[in-house]
Amino acid sequence: MKLKTIVPVLAAPVLAVFFICAGCASSAVGDMNREPVALVALRSNNDIHWADEEKSVQQNGGFLTDTLGLFNKAENAEYVSYAENFIGEAEAIVFRVMNREGIACIDRDQVLSAAAYQGARVDNRAARRGFVTPPGYRYVSARDREFAPALMEGTGAVSLMALEFNFTKDMASGIGKSGKMRAVVSMSLTLSDAASGRVWYSKTLSARSSETIAVTSGGYNGEELFGLLRSSIEELSGEFVSRLRGEAVQKKQTRGAFDLNSLLNISVGE
Repeated sequence: MKLKTIVPVLAAPVLAVFFICAGCASSAVGDMNREPVALVALRSNNDIHWADEEKSVQQNGGFLTDTLGLFNKAENAEYVSYAENFIGEAEAIVFRVMNREGIACIDRDQVLSAAAYQGARVDNRAARRGFVTPPGYRYVSARDREFAPALMEGTGAVSLMALEFNFTKDMASGIGKSGKMRAVVSMSLTLSDAASGRVWYSKTLSARSSETIAVTSGGYNGEELFGLLRSSIEELSGEFVSRLRGEAVQKKQTRGAFDLNSLLNISVGE
């Protein structure tokens, strides 16, 4: 699978928080102790649309549906897939990879049940924009300056992690929407210092699945698509662990609160 680094944008939406902690001395990054880590927010788009379309053709009206030949639906084929029932699997995959690679993370239930987490200000606009998140996670507001230090005091977290996925699908070969299709996953990870709320790492990586599945007139096996997404998430999670251990994080850090929007201010050594 080919991995591609994407430059974060200033107007990026508030990321789901994904914080990593390593359980040994080697986990220190940039001469700073970054353990333990708490995953405080995780989200993704719900509609897994085609990469060259803003949303699924099923939502664009009858004209496109007829033009693409979807009126001749294949039996047991799916044309639109949603991440609502899959995002929990994405969370489990990330935790599994982190634990396998020796990254120590605070138990999710301890984080989600913490008084600081339950009392944090929420950005309700994120839910209205069509994002989905695993049960228990909240859309923590980036303007809540008290959240990070309060969570640190309640859980012992040193770093807070935000994670956002963007799931799409793309044609690998064929004509129109008939041939072979692949999954495309974009994964954005942001790490903040719990004591100060300063972001110390932020990067977005994307990958297209090396495996493909059959698609006919836009119809495909939905479970096979999720299989492609699972393998892509696992590979991207491993890539992030590798980069966190190998990259030299510059001393430049953002100032202010736990702000997931200030991504252009982050300097990470390549």
